[in-house]
Amino acid sequence: MTEAPERAFTRAMEAEFPVAPQRLALAVSGGGDSMALMALAQDWAKQSGTQLEVLTVDHRLRTGAALEIALVERFCQAAQIPHRTLVWTGWDHRGNLQDQARRARYTLLSGAAQGCDAILLGHTKDDLAETFLMRLARGAGSDGLRAMRASFERDGTRFLRPLLSVSRESLRQLLRTRGIDWIDDPSNDDPRFERVRARKALAAMTELGFGADGIAISAHHLAAENAALRREAFTVLTNTVEQVCGAFRIALTALADLEPELRRRAVLAMVRSLGAEEYPPRGDALAEFIAALVRGETRTLAGCLSYRHRDWCWLQREPAYLGPSVSAGDIWDNRWRFAQVEGARTRELGEDGLAQCGDWRSVGLPRRVLLVSPALFKGETLHAAPFAGLSGDVALEYRGKPVQSFLMPH
Repeated sequence: MTEAPERAFTRAMEAEFPVAPQRLALAVSGGGDSMALMALAQDWAKQSGTQLEVLTVDHRLRTGAALEIALVERFCQAAQIPHRTLVWTGWDHRGNLQDQARRARYTLLSGAAQGCDAILLGHTKDDLAETFLMRLARGAGSDGLRAMRASFERDGTRFLRPLLSVSRESLRQLLRTRGIDWIDDPSNDDPRFERVRARKALAAMTELGFGADGIAISAHHLAAENAALRREAFTVLTNTVEQVCGAFRIALTALADLEPELRRRAVLAMVRSLGAEEYPPRGDALAEFIAALVRGETRTLAGCLSYRHRDWCWLQREPAYLGPSVSAGDIWDNRWRFAQVEGARTRELGEDGLAQCGDWRSVGLPRRVLLVSPALFKGETLHAAPFAGLSGDVALEYRGKPVQSFLMPH
């Protein structure tokens, strides 16, 4: 059953904030969901003493957006809530418009909400169900079908969805009861967009008795099962996989003995950690890559190179995807930082550097790993290559994300 909006909002906020936050930002477009979010947040803030600020993103894609912004502005003025409009001007008319607009929206919101404890979003149970259907149509597993997260972090900012247990219609009923206007985005009726088609499919399913309530329950069950799988994969990455010189190695026998789904998740996390692609690789490409790993064959995928060395399977950064050289003291390749040395630069060791290392074979690492390892040069002269046995009395620290953090879906 759908929870009453006021009760659902209060319950969600108390769960997230045992102590009332000082300041919250609200993402409000002028549509029904976000206008209801603003009304509910206003009620709650009066009781909690929390300061509110409303943020509206203008993507400059529709002339009608000005009317929606004006509607939000009028409400905020009457309620004495600060309001700002954030303008996106980055659309280059190439690529996926909706994806780029969504990314821009989060970036703009994060940048504008500095000093806020969180940003509230107006996603509802209907959004959860529509997303489920969209991902189901793509053949998603539990990573894609699990319920939307009620809270998440992006660009260093905390985002909350306090209305995920509430139906879209119940929010509109709340607005009607309170006499609050809203404006529906006309693109919400455009069948060219996948979400609009999912919304119509959901409406048809609801008439047959298969609605958002049941989908939400299934999505939450899948979220629990997904979390259990990720915990198992975390254990594999912690206890079975070794991180050496910024690369990963796992015994071939251990790799072959892993349950297929745990093996897929562990390998995907390593590929995302090492690679240079923003999105995970396609499922079929990943499956072929993993099959080659088990056979001990050399393969590349998304900026990651894998191969067999003795009884180990190694995964490392592909040389072509390494970052450019940087001054000592700066972070190189998004992962490594040498202490500052006057006149020195950080880059990969490479063939020229390895030739200056003397007996590098004594360190026991594959030559391929050493070639892409961090090194410090003064001109053409090697000053430090810690993994190849030349410390140069210069501290080196790893500044990359833990591989376990890549177990979360993109």
